[in-house]
Amino acid sequence: MHWGQSHGAFYQLLQTEVGGPSDNLCQAEELTSLGFTHTTRA
Repeated sequence: MHWGQSHGAFYQLLQTEVGGPSDNLCQAEELTSLGFTHTTRA
């Protein structure tokens, strides 16, 4: 995250599984969610 910020990134996109460990970490860090998507295999 620091590298992106120090190189001019305006935002970072993080993919997490809802309720998973990485999602819990993002919530603990008070990161803002941009919403949810769901994909299925045809």
